[in-house]
Amino acid sequence: MKKRLPAGALCACLLACAAGCGESAKPVDRTHETTAAAAAFDTTAAPEATEAATEAQKRKLVTEFSEEAVTPYNAFSLELLRRNLNEEGSSTLVSPLSVLSALGMAANGADGETLTEFESAFGLSMQELNLFMAYLRDSQDDGYTTINNANSLWLSSDRGFQVKPEFLDTNAKYYNAQVQTVPFSDSLPAQVNGWVKENTHGMIDNILDEVEENDVAYLVNAVAFEAKWLDPYDEYDIQKERFTREDGTAALMDLMSSTENATRCYLHDDNAEGFLKPYSGNKYAFAALLPNEGVKVKDYLDSLSGEKLTGILKNAAEERIDAKIPKFESTFGTSLVDSLKSMGIKRAFDMDDADLSRLGTMTTGENLYLSEVIHKTYISVAEQGTKAGAATIASAASGSAMPSEKPKQIYLDRPFVYMLVNLETNTPLFIGTYMGE
Repeated sequence: MKKRLPAGALCACLLACAAGCGESAKPVDRTHETTAAAAAFDTTAAPEATEAATEAQKRKLVTEFSEEAVTPYNAFSLELLRRNLNEEGSSTLVSPLSVLSALGMAANGADGETLTEFESAFGLSMQELNLFMAYLRDSQDDGYTTINNANSLWLSSDRGFQVKPEFLDTNAKYYNAQVQTVPFSDSLPAQVNGWVKENTHGMIDNILDEVEENDVAYLVNAVAFEAKWLDPYDEYDIQKERFTREDGTAALMDLMSSTENATRCYLHDDNAEGFLKPYSGNKYAFAALLPNEGVKVKDYLDSLSGEKLTGILKNAAEERIDAKIPKFESTFGTSLVDSLKSMGIKRAFDMDDADLSRLGTMTTGENLYLSEVIHKTYISVAEQGTKAGAATIASAASGSAMPSEKPKQIYLDRPFVYMLVNLETNTPLFIGTYMGE
């Protein structure tokens, strides 16, 4: 009988605002598949080729490849949200960027069927995921929005764990992961929580309560997102108005009114309509999708796929919109183990069947597996802008509008889906539902 000895707890920390919905990504075995762009950018596979390539050429390869990764990323985002909807009807918020950062680091230690399950759930090979996550990290700065996306590996120095150098190299290259080799003692939670608090700018201050007896590694991601609206709200733009929940109950809350004129600000499909409200710099935006009257948020999410969400964001139309957004603050926290298993990542959590042999080994011979994936998020949407913690990247649309004769009215005065979106890639950093509580 093997002793239970987990490979570590993955901590995906804090979210801001995000929107999404959709069908689950279809299982695809892409273990050995590599796109032409990814191969060309793979400095480990062909160093002599990449040495001759200019930085501009490499950037072009990554940009072209990123378009291929958007739909799988969005499909995973929607499925992650759907699998974690609060059954009590309260609001939910997840950060696909944070979760994929932590899982991506872990999957770089997987092999065999365990790796196949990771890649099937991602809809991307590890080469593709690593490249895309590095692209999102390196392209996030726009000079206006503050985004801190940090990764760290906490490795036991006193429990017989030996990490593979290749695992460290890969996660340093693509995730810029810091390495801490420390005793796994009672003082470790304070160290990990302090790192998370610092890297989420104080929005998440606790991710690890205690060190379990057999834990030997923690893979942690933390993201902080802080942005000011391109057009902030004034005091007279805020009024107490009625917000009606799905169960028919209502409450008075502050709704912030604005007229959105930006090019590509109107979002819609057959079952919902919404808008983009840009942040300063026009690279990131708050995206909202309000289901049609009589359509529940869950049902709307079930109607969407990664491809549909990409199309909604990519094909935003030019309209003039009278918009209202609730002023709100939301926190969310959960274990993702059950939802990830339901998405097809099963072997990694099995102490006997997990193959994390590329991560490391135990001197005592026990098998490594994942014991836990913890995810916490926070968001504040207010007059001047948005604060959120998590791993994420978003973009905002810019340009002048072609106003219609009569502006559309989209009032978020009933439950809706929302996102923090990178408008250059059309991907959510955060995606969630606001249900009125």
